[in-house]
Amino acid sequence: MSYNIKEIASMAGVSKSTASRVISGKGYASQEVRDRVLGVVEQLQYKPNAVARAMVAKRTNNIGVIVFREKQPIVSHPLYGKLIDSILLAAERRGYSVFLKTDQEMSVRSTDYMLEQRVDGLILISRLQKNVIDHVKKFNVPYLMVNGTTDDPDVIHLVSNDEVGGGR
Repeated sequence: MSYNIKEIASMAGVSKSTASRVISGKGYASQEVRDRVLGVVEQLQYKPNAVARAMVAKRTNNIGVIVFREKQPIVSHPLYGKLIDSILLAAERRGYSVFLKTDQEMSVRSTDYMLEQRVDGLILISRLQKNVIDHVKKFNVPYLMVNGTTDDPDVIHLVSNDEVGGGR
């Protein structure tokens, strides 16, 4: 059976807001109250509802990563694989989950998928067609481009310096 925060609070003999503070770890609650609430949480094997939490917080803690590349391999590519590993590691350290999508057609379908998931931000990897950038900009979601360039001054892009990296 799935329990909600109101039922957890009732079983622990506390208010809904107190139970919420204890479960989220934000705000004060005495040790006795914490122990009661966490005891009920453990007993019921309660897991907070991510969708409900996202609605209240107005953020999902999800990042969308799209690798635009026409040729295979994509995820096992020496550069893109390392980028994805680094993104996953950094996101995990900061409490974010990552949606990863590859797109060989460089279309807007992948960005639409990510926007439907209500990601908090996008990392767009590789060179992009202008229509993709223009499409993303319409939705006011923070994004950056990795390993690609554009003439658009609003786009934050991270690129390697091949001349310095290659020793000139």
